[in-house]
Amino acid sequence: MPLLEIDTVTVTFGGHDVMKSLSLDVDEGSLTGLIGPNGAGKTTLFNVIGGLLAPDSGRVRFAGRDITDLPPFRRAQEGLARTFQRLELFTSLSVRENIQVAGEIRNRWSIRALAGMNVDREVDRVIELVGLADVADRDVSELPTGRCRLVELARALMSQPRMVLLDEPASGQDDRETQLFGELLRRLAGDGVTVLLVEHDMSLVMSVCEQIHVLDFGSLIASGPPAEIQANPVVLDAYLGAGQ
Repeated sequence: MPLLEIDTVTVTFGGHDVMKSLSLDVDEGSLTGLIGPNGAGKTTLFNVIGGLLAPDSGRVRFAGRDITDLPPFRRAQEGLARTFQRLELFTSLSVRENIQVAGEIRNRWSIRALAGMNVDREVDRVIELVGLADVADRDVSELPTGRCRLVELARALMSQPRMVLLDEPASGQDDRETQLFGELLRRLAGDGVTVLLVEHDMSLVMSVCEQIHVLDFGSLIASGPPAEIQANPVVLDAYLGAGQ
C-alpha cells in the first residue's frame, strides 16, 4: 500500500483550475521527486497534503487513512512533516534551540509514542545526522541559506515523521553541499523515512529519486524512474527541454 495517496484532487483559485483531478501515489520508504515548471502546482500540492489548503474536490490518504479534513497539526501527529520554500526559522534562536523547540512541541502532542522522547538526546542525534554539529550553538541569523535549509530539515525530523515533504531544500546550497545533501536524503530513505522532494536542481533529483512525478499546469503529465522521465518527449517539451 502506498504511504501517500492523492486521489483526483482539484484546486480552484478565482474560477481557474490550478490543479485538475490530480492523482498520484508515493510508496513508503521511497525517495520520490515532484518536478515541473514554475507555476505547475507543486507547492499547491504540498499545501493540500500538509493541510494548509483544502481541495475543492478529491481526497488525500496517508497510511491508508483519509486525512483530507484534518488540520495541519493532526497530520503532523500522524507522521507527516514538511519544510517550506521560504525559510521559516526562529532567527533570534540558535541552531540547537530551533531544533529543540520542535522536539518539545512533539513531546506535548505526540499520539504515536507511549512515552516522550529524550529531547536533548534526539537533538544531538539529529544535529549530527544532518551535519550541523560545527554550528549548533550559533544563531541561525548568522548562517548562509544552504545551512539554514538543513536546520529546517532537522527541525522537521524532530517530529520523528514517517514522511517529509521538502520544498526546494537545495536552494542556496553550493555543489559540495548539494552532494552531501543527496547523501543525507539517501540515508533518511534507508532508515525508512519517506521523502517527497520538490526541487529544480535536476542533477540532484535524477541522482537520488527512485520515482519522479512531473506536473504541468496542475496536471500530472508523466510518472516513472529518472531514465524514463529524462527520455519522455512530453516532459522534455514542457520542462527539461527548456533548460530548467
